[in-house]
Amino acid sequence: MVGGKLLAKAMAKVVARDAAMRAAVAAPAVLTKKAAREALRREWRPASELPIVTQAAQKGLRLGGAEQMALQHTSGFSPWASIKPRVPEEQFKATYLPTAKMGSPARFDAERLRGAHIVPLVGDRSIAGQRLTSLNDMPVDVDLQGGPRYGEANAARGSGAVWASGKPIITRLQNAARDALERGQDVYAMHLGMSPAAVDQTMMMADLLTQQVRQSDILKKHLKAFNKDTRTVLPGFPGIEHAEAREFLKGVPQKARAEMVARMDTAPMLEQGFPDVAHARIALTEPGLREMPGGAAGFSVSKLGPESLQAHAPTLHHETYPVQMAGTPVGALESLVPYDKLLPGMYGQRRAAGIPAGGDIKSLEWSNWAGTLDERSHDTLMRYLEGVRK
Repeated sequence: MVGGKLLAKAMAKVVARDAAMRAAVAAPAVLTKKAAREALRREWRPASELPIVTQAAQKGLRLGGAEQMALQHTSGFSPWASIKPRVPEEQFKATYLPTAKMGSPARFDAERLRGAHIVPLVGDRSIAGQRLTSLNDMPVDVDLQGGPRYGEANAARGSGAVWASGKPIITRLQNAARDALERGQDVYAMHLGMSPAAVDQTMMMADLLTQQVRQSDILKKHLKAFNKDTRTVLPGFPGIEHAEAREFLKGVPQKARAEMVARMDTAPMLEQGFPDVAHARIALTEPGLREMPGGAAGFSVSKLGPESLQAHAPTLHHETYPVQMAGTPVGALESLVPYDKLLPGMYGQRRAAGIPAGGDIKSLEWSNWAGTLDERSHDTLMRYLEGVRK
């Protein structure tokens, strides 16, 4: 069960962080660029305690590099909420039951990344290996399939799949790893978190919201209006309250499911008794990723091998992502790191081309960005981890 006091403390951090970020970004530079970077390197605090963007601005740095990672949390309510939640976030409650025997992930030694080829696994932050059994005292039954720990949950059940997605993305990941594997190079696939709303596209979210709707006191006229609005993007939608809704949503594109969620995630819908989408997102999200901005990487690490290039027959069906890729889960980094610490080549190329950092996560998801951590880049990564450790 996720404790209300713990979440209240986390939420207070998020609110204070966002306020500090907005104030700090406007602060004038007080140090030379070189002196500011050196001060930031010496005094770096964990991202969950104080965001990189705030630390950088307080030292007089302009936003850039790793600091860009913190810019996705723009809501005044929380990273998950675009509107004020019905239930105060400190009263959030959820219960879970394990569906796979999983302990804490092993600590992956980042020294092993020296000279290794890094392939980003850009994905949502959903929980794996558990079943959500209640949300804010309402009973539900949602199989949580992941997410970053998808490979660990599969390994616990005897499957060799470490990632699942659509066929185009799995093919892209295999192509990104192929040359390095054929050279005999170590290849590691690293989870890289998308925005908190990325879970909106999943069947886990569809299951949760449809189950909540059927237990909620919503007037028929409001259900009718919601269904009519949803049919503008989902022709033939049977209605959110109908038993057939699940099978229908299972057969539509991910983007269409997210569009349905967006239509529910409004203040009028909340007032009419529809589910609180912000709390649904929190309930589906790994606790260790609830405070992290988009682009935080290393929550899970998998080693890819020749088997990763072969077609992998699904052994455990994922209801959102149909095509699987083989590999071996090897743990998690001791601390999450900004994506540019793992893929400095990609980051540098896009900045040199004048492309804003806001599109980096989507580019990582759909393009063949991967790269080798040479000595210099690896040293930078290790200095970052050392700074977080202090």
